[in-house]
Amino acid sequence: MRSDENDLACLQSEILIDSKLADPTAEISNANLHLSMGPNPSRHFLNIYIDSPIAEAAEISIYNVHGKLILNEKYQVQEGRQRFELNTSSLTTGSYWVYYTAPSGSRSNKLIISK
Repeated sequence: MRSDENDLACLQSEILIDSKLADPTAEISNANLHLSMGPNPSRHFLNIYIDSPIAEAAEISIYNVHGKLILNEKYQVQEGRQRFELNTSSLTTGSYWVYYTAPSGSRSNKLIISK
């Protein structure tokens, strides 16, 4: 394989990896954390499921599409699998972003509210 073909193959591989990581609707996993949420679309509540190998402080925030902070909750995540329930009944129909932030990493996922 020529050098320029090899460079192109590496670049295509990086783009593929980056596009998988950038998908905000995907279930998120890495070596330190497993995160999922539902129901989505949601009406009155949203369950956030976290499987963490360590105990740590974490924050779950919901932003509207304009970037305005709508909800911000702090939690102490324990080692293992747990569920956190967020009350979404005050949110109006539309799209939102849910952010999970902890020392082990930050993730985001798109949330749809349908009433």
